[in-house]
Amino acid sequence: MLDPEGSRDIINLIKDLKNKDNKTIITITHDLSLAALSDYIYVFKKGQISLEGRPDFVLSHDSILEESNLEAPLALKLLNEVKKDSKLKNDKELQDVLWQLNSTM
Repeated sequence: MLDPEGSRDIINLIKDLKNKDNKTIITITHDLSLAALSDYIYVFKKGQISLEGRPDFVLSHDSILEESNLEAPLALKLLNEVKKDSKLKNDKELQDVLWQLNSTM
């Protein structure tokens, strides 16, 4: 619940602690844009793990996220729709752009 500048500062601090100091960082958030920057995600529903895995795997499970009262950011929603579309699902470049877009939001 920080302003955008404060959020960027915290994200940069977390990245520095992880990369420069080789620290493991555990964050708890409802913000799936922030969660997408993680190495691994656990999704909880009513105190139980309902889904876990790497961000690309976890964030592709729209229904489980919705059941856990989590809303994917627009770029992730678009990415998931692209993956479902028979003409677009093999467009790796488009998927990479949408994933990168999410990382900058």
